[in-house]
Amino acid sequence: MHFHIILSNCNLNKSGRTNVLRYFHKKGFKSIIVYFNLPIEILRARVEQTQRSKAIFRSASSFLEVLERQGHSGEIPPTRDEANYLFEIKDPSTIPVIIQQIKEFSVNVNV
Repeated sequence: MHFHIILSNCNLNKSGRTNVLRYFHKKGFKSIIVYFNLPIEILRARVEQTQRSKAIFRSASSFLEVLERQGHSGEIPPTRDEANYLFEIKDPSTIPVIIQQIKEFSVNVNV
């Protein structure tokens, strides 16, 4: 039986991300980090055009506000030593290729 855990961008903080990954590595899990390092222009255009409900926010009034806060958060990008596999997406056109690589890893090496 295979289990998969998907963590969101709430793990941008390096110490929090490291603690979570260390916990699961000790339990025998393999990890893949997909770091979305897209240009701010693409992100801004997406959040300005979104039709998603804003009801999910606790302390922000818009997706643009969340994006701006994340831009000022001082995030530390993940490094290769944090996970078994690390992918960085800088261009949305590479997403299908990376998804295919992850699928192959999960089948071939029991990720």
